[in-house]
Amino acid sequence: MVGFLRTSNFQAIAIVAAVLGGMTLASALATPAVEAAPASTSFKKQVLPIFERHCVVCHSPSGVGYKAIGLDLRSYQGVMAGSFFGVAVIPRRPELSPLISVLGNGKHAFKNLVMPPVGKPLSSADVETIRRWIEEGAPDN
Repeated sequence: MVGFLRTSNFQAIAIVAAVLGGMTLASALATPAVEAAPASTSFKKQVLPIFERHCVVCHSPSGVGYKAIGLDLRSYQGVMAGSFFGVAVIPRRPELSPLISVLGNGKHAFKNLVMPPVGKPLSSADVETIRRWIEEGAPDN
């Protein structure tokens, strides 16, 4: 510490900057960025078949759900395009994704709307598959 006090102002500033820069780098390295775990839920093999069984009859261009809100659930592109009202899926944020809200918990957007409006609701396993896919980043896989 005594040696540090004897250095010139320029040297002291350079040392402090290096230490702070190192601390910032160390902090960045110590706090990992939010990285996606490898996607284990396949849109094509797991999510799309759920939509095809339960949703596409209404959420395709000739269906009443499509005509009402503009949501086409026949493809990845249709799902990610959302509806007249905005996005249906917010990657990595299932709790904020309107699609999950209408399929089950009703805690966020579209509180009074539950899908499907008639017939048997999706199983908790099907909802969990869709939720997990969104949590994994909603990849086109």
